Amino acid sequence: MLRWPGVRLGKMFGMTSVYRGKKIFALLSHTRALFAAHSIAIKHRGKQASKPSHTWNRFDLPDESALRAALVELDKAYCAAK
Repeated sequence: MLRWPGVRLGKMFGMTSVYRGKKIFALLSHTRALFAAHSIAIKHRGKQASKPSHTWNRFDLPDESALRAALVELDKAYCAAK
């Protein structure tokens, strides 16, 4: 992800935060986790009729085989964080 344009990392409450510019789009476990130890949090940005919605979704990473699917979801969140 660090090769994606405009991505930077930060630290937040024992987690690694991932930003595109000023907008956060993911949280990765470091010393703490938002959900479970082997999960990441991905922010999905949607639009409701009255206002934009922002929800954090849990994505479990039980083993290496889940990394490809995680990268697909991270890419979606990255694209939405323009």
